[in-house]
Amino acid sequence: MTTDTAHPRTTPRETTVVDGPRATSTVDDAGRIVLFLQYPDATEPRLCLRRRPKKGEEESGQPIEVELTRTDDPAGHWRAVLPPEPLAEGRWDLYLLPDPDATVRQQIKAGINDVRALVDRRPARSGPVAVRTPYPTKTGHLAIRAWLRPVHAEAGDLQVGQDALEVRAQMFGRSLGPGAVAVARCRPQRAITVEAPVVPLEDGRFSFTLAYQELLDARADITAVWDLLVRPEREAELVRIGRLLDDVADKKSVFVYPTRQFDEGTLRPYFTLDNDLSIEVGLVSES
Repeated sequence: MTTDTAHPRTTPRETTVVDGPRATSTVDDAGRIVLFLQYPDATEPRLCLRRRPKKGEEESGQPIEVELTRTDDPAGHWRAVLPPEPLAEGRWDLYLLPDPDATVRQQIKAGINDVRALVDRRPARSGPVAVRTPYPTKTGHLAIRAWLRPVHAEAGDLQVGQDALEVRAQMFGRSLGPGAVAVARCRPQRAITVEAPVVPLEDGRFSFTLAYQELLDARADITAVWDLLVRPEREAELVRIGRLLDDVADKKSVFVYPTRQFDEGTLRPYFTLDNDLSIEVGLVSES
């Protein structure tokens, strides 16, 4: 029996990129990502994962390569299994290397993507949160969004009231202690913050209510974004609040919350491109 393995290359391979085959992807109950793709002419193909660089940066770091095994399907299907080990946080693009000496990377197109096993996943509360979610990119290619956080605050229900936002969340990686507070931090002027008391609940859960007027009073003269965090106890480091533990890789355009309008400005909670929770403060539109 052939064993699927994954390992980084010691020397990055110089390649060009072209469109490749389409892959069906699933996530099983153990957290493994399984890919099936049709490529009858491949010889010793390998799957290559490369962490996408930030805008304006070059590729860096070692790629991860995964062996593919041929299935019994006469149509020429291959199978790759990504073990459940964590990936570094970021977006990972998937490529096919058709043979051991390939100089062309074939970027895999996204087919059916079954991620139902990721719905309402709950990692152990004592360890780091490691999430890997396959998703189709805007160009129709297959990629993996990965998060790896030693401490994480998972956002649950949001109650968008007329005057305040009520958030329920759960801590992973550490417990709440004396002096725990929720913190709204202005971006980019990070020294400006607004705090709200935390109400501890059972099993590491907590809630807090943030009054919109406090944000408007703090920065009523400009538009701003306020990132939401929690300080688990007095003098502890701030922990970002986000929603990672489901099957939606990009929540910004999926979870849309109502805008509240005041004389000084408008406020709207939203999830960022990294699925972290923030509040956008804008100018009142003139009629």
